[in-house]
Order: sequence, then C-alpha cells, then structure tokens
Amino acid sequence: MKKNFILFILIFITSNCFSQEKKFIYDKNGLTPFVVTDVDNKSLKEIYQKSVNWIKETYKNPDIVIKAQIEDESIRFEGISNKVAVVYDGFGGKGFYDVKYSIKISVKDHKYKFEIIEFELLNCPIKKNGWNPSDKSFFKEDGSPRKPWKDYPKSIETLFDELNNSLKNYIIKDSKKDNW
Repeated sequence: MKKNFILFILIFITSNCFSQEKKFIYDKNGLTPFVVTDVDNKSLKEIYQKSVNWIKETYKNPDIVIKAQIEDESIRFEGISNKVAVVYDGFGGKGFYDVKYSIKISVKDHKYKFEIIEFELLNCPIKKNGWNPSDKSFFKEDGSPRKPWKDYPKSIETLFDELNNSLKNYIIKDSKKDNW
C-alpha cells in the first residue's frame, strides 16, 4: 500500500511538472527570447488567422502595429504598454514606465512561438531620456535586481506572459458568433 501511494505521488508530481506552461523569465542574462505555446486541435492556418485577428482586436491601430506578415507562417508587430510597465521603487514611491516592444508570432500545427524581438523603456531614470533598450544594468553582479528595481523583472515577465495568455485564449476560444 505504501509503495503504491509513493508511486502515485511521484507520477502526480512528474505529470504536473511537465504539463505546466512555459513562461517568460527575466534575469541578469536577459529575457527568455521566446515561449512555445500548445493549442491542441488548431491548424496552422487557424492559428495564423486568429493571431492576425487578435492583433486587430487588441490594438487601436492594427495597420500601424503590424510590421510584417508571411501568410500562414509568421507575423511581427509592435506595441506599447503603459499599464504595468516597469516598477521603480524610488524616493518618491513607485514609478511606472512605458514599455515599447516588438514581437514575432510564428505558427505551426497545434502550436505557436511567441518571440520577444526587443523591448525598450521610456524615460527610465537609470538611462537617458527617450526610448532606451533594457539591459543588465538593472541587476547586481550576483544576478539579483538592484534594490530600487526589485519588482522590475517580475513586471516585465508578467507583461509578456499576459500578452501571450491573451493570444492563447483568443486562439482556443470557440469562434461561434453570438446569436443575437
């Protein structure tokens, strides 16, 4: 009985570890460049078209946001987030900075790759004015974030995880129209 229980626990833990979705990680080495997301039972064409439609519904000016398209293969777009952005815990309290990003979505049957090409911060105090590339200066040599930027890595991870989750939910939702 004890052996069966231990075997069950090991199988349960192992299956849960492998079934978890990959998420973005931002550390002293930079941001995880991409995550691959499974969307079972969706064809390449369906994933591509829903990705285009997601951009069109998510962004105010989709024709300006979309920078490149290769039909049924990939789409590249740019956006600016001014919701969460980068949190800076400084003398005057927390500050929030806009993040400009470039993302490429590549599609295959049953999955897509959500790739962060680049992202920049607007008027970040550790940098010059204007858009500045995010880099390793936010981290100490030991890899931990500098004190005023302790929330920064998590806020960047959350920003891109939420965008990817929004796309995934859009792709997997049932496309039946409301009957009104």
